[in-house]
Amino acid sequence: MPSEAKQKLESAQTHNLIIDSRITARGNGQKLAMTHQLGVYNEDIHRLAWKTFATCIEVTKWLRLYRAGHKTCWQKPFGNIKGKGSGETALAFIEQKSEPIIIVMTDKTSIGV
Repeated sequence: MPSEAKQKLESAQTHNLIIDSRITARGNGQKLAMTHQLGVYNEDIHRLAWKTFATCIEVTKWLRLYRAGHKTCWQKPFGNIKGKGSGETALAFIEQKSEPIIIVMTDKTSIGV
């Protein structure tokens, strides 16, 4: 799956949709981090992420992996619905030439009170 996601994101970078990306996995979920200059709620970026996940889900189903795509809520592609479906976080910031950014990605967590 990471190779499928990498291929999609590299293509998006080649076509100047995104600037950079990183693919990681936590628990049984795959995570994408992407930088771009199209704004927080850009539909093209959300579509890229959704199609990347959809491609990876098809690969996991083809490989007959356990519970392939079980967290996906196909009726609503963006956001979280009571712990089901894909989650997202969007941050707006001014990217500096040399300023490290740390992203903590988790799986199976709940909202703190």
